[in-house]
Amino acid sequence: NAEAEDKLARWLGTEATLIYPSVTLANMGAIPGLVSRPDLLVVDQHAHNSIQEGAKIAKANGVPVEFFSHCDPEALEGVLRNAVRYRSGLVAIDGVYSMSGALPPLAELNEVARKYNAVLYVDDAHGTGVLGRQGRGTVLDALGDYNNTFVIGSLSKAFSCAGGYIGCTEEFKRLLKMRSNTYIFGGPVTPAYLEAICTVCDILTSPEYDDLIGRLQANLQRLKRGAARLGLTVLGGQTPIISLLVGDEEETLKAGYFLFEKGYYVQSVTFPAVPYHAGVLRVQVNSNHLPESIDGLVHTLAELQNVVPMPQAGEAEGTVRRVA
Repeated sequence: NAEAEDKLARWLGTEATLIYPSVTLANMGAIPGLVSRPDLLVVDQHAHNSIQEGAKIAKANGVPVEFFSHCDPEALEGVLRNAVRYRSGLVAIDGVYSMSGALPPLAELNEVARKYNAVLYVDDAHGTGVLGRQGRGTVLDALGDYNNTFVIGSLSKAFSCAGGYIGCTEEFKRLLKMRSNTYIFGGPVTPAYLEAICTVCDILTSPEYDDLIGRLQANLQRLKRGAARLGLTVLGGQTPIISLLVGDEEETLKAGYFLFEKGYYVQSVTFPAVPYHAGVLRVQVNSNHLPESIDGLVHTLAELQNVVPMPQAGEAEGTVRRVA
């Protein structure tokens, strides 16, 4: 692992990284490994399931766990201000929210965390490789450094490999090697994937990446323009995750099946992955999609509107707020 971890750290800009078999195992091991009984763990209510599972383990170990309203710095401040006295706090959030593609107000959340002796823990799985300079994700561009942040990344999405990592200091890397059960007992990442991770780091720091990200952004804009022409309610759009609001669970599943039959695999996401009656079609765009494929999807979405009722832009603001 050493070569891949060193290469990841140089690309990411952290002192060290620690590779886990998956992002889920990273969150389920790092969170309870970083906090103990005198500390406080605070979690965004829309944080990824793997963060919430990590929080459950921490709570079972005796760590106080609180939740705050989604992406709300004032709500976070209220929780930290009113909390029972603690040694240090850990604030766990997503860098990109996986169902909506929404980005959190990182600078504001970090300011609140610092004020109350807390550190941000950012699961940037969906920002890794596609956002920020050289694909380093959301944190560095928003905050300028990692001085008050642990950053989690995925090696199975933009990297197309396997595994997840935490970017941290050497001191915390040593700590997690001793305290993180999913690292100790989770099994290794195969040598072939470790070599592939090194290769992807080379691509991310080369001119080839500029071409890839340019094509990705062009495809994203093409799809967003097409969805706007149809009047669809679009969530996200700053990342490769674009969610189209449907609402009703049964209609959302019906919409996904309709698109699949037409040759387009789009995820139908319903409760409990999103709030009840807030089902979405989750479209994931990549740099290799052809313009004609994007146009074909837009054309098929127009056909779908005759089969499944989909809220027009501006018609479901309350539902949009619940998802995003």
